[in-house]
Formats: sequence, structure tokens, C-alpha cells
Amino acid sequence: MAKIVQSCPVIVTDLDYLGGETPVLTALTGTPGTGKSSITSLLKERGFAVCNLNDLVEESGARTTYDEERQTWNVDVKLLRGSIPAVRPLILVGHYSHLLPVDIVIVTRCHPDVLRRRLEDRGWNQRKVQENVEAEALGVITAEAMDKSNVFEIDTTSASPAESCKAFVNILQGGGDPYRAGTIDWSEVIMDWF
Repeated sequence: MAKIVQSCPVIVTDLDYLGGETPVLTALTGTPGTGKSSITSLLKERGFAVCNLNDLVEESGARTTYDEERQTWNVDVKLLRGSIPAVRPLILVGHYSHLLPVDIVIVTRCHPDVLRRRLEDRGWNQRKVQENVEAEALGVITAEAMDKSNVFEIDTTSASPAESCKAFVNILQGGGDPYRAGTIDWSEVIMDWF
């Protein structure tokens, strides 16, 4: 079973955007390098129930084939759906967590220029860096998540991990309006590339 912190000290209630119901599954998603892991570390310290999808993919056998060109594994999301732990409330963390049946999607966002530096610092090849920077500039993950009714974005570009975590918790506690999806737009950066 994926490593999960079992207790959740923050009671999530009074959420107008959920009709007052407590969310059972929250997706913490975003382009690689936008701050999901930093936020997750703080959430775990605070006792939130968190499931890293990379761990769950390994345990569930949802990893399918390796894409040599993109240097990444493909994941069978349908198989993964049946492997989600029963702990509730639960935060699912991964850049594809928004593709799972969740109540709330919180997307971490980062200015493409800053994201490029972060990914290069990880030693990623230029093709993989460029693919992810372009996805962030276009807001691909937010766009993919928009079929859900409760989608929020946190700009982590200059925010500390603690500030980003505070925004995440604020959303869960009903203060999500300033973070509604659609307010972050990095598309102008694309024009600088040509």
C-alpha cells in the first residue's frame, strides 16, 4: 500500500463550491518542477493524508511502457483509478492526478522562465525541459482539469513552499475564490520564443 499519512488535522468544512460537503479526494497536480513535492512535504508534516501517485503506480502495476524519446514512463490511468487508497479525505499528488475522479483540483503553476531553470537544475535534457516549459506556458494541465467543477491554481513562482502550502490549505478551508482557475496566463512568454 502506498505510504500515506493517516491523520488529517484540518477539518475541511463549509465549502460553498462543494455545496458544503467535505471533499474526499483532492488532486495536487501541475507541470513537473512547479512545487508539488515542496507542498507535499509540508502537508505531510502537518498530518494530511497524502498519496504520491508515483508510489501508487509502482505498487498497482499501472506503469506500462517506457517512452525512450520523452524519457518517461507511461501510466495506465484507468488501472490506477481502481488502486486509490480508501483513506478519506486524501490528497493525490502527481502531474496526472487531475485525470482521476477527484472532488477538487489544485494546480501548481510557475512562470516558464523560472520553471526552465528548475528543470535544467535537475539535469533534464533540453527536449524534456522544453516540452514541460511549453506545457506550462500553455496551461495544459489546467486545461485538462477544466472538465471538473472545482479547479484552482497556485502561482509558486516566487512563493515559498510555506506560502504555497498555506494557499493550498486555504483553498481546502473554503478560501478558494482568489485561486479559481483561469487567472494565471503565461501564454505571452511563447511570443518571446519566436
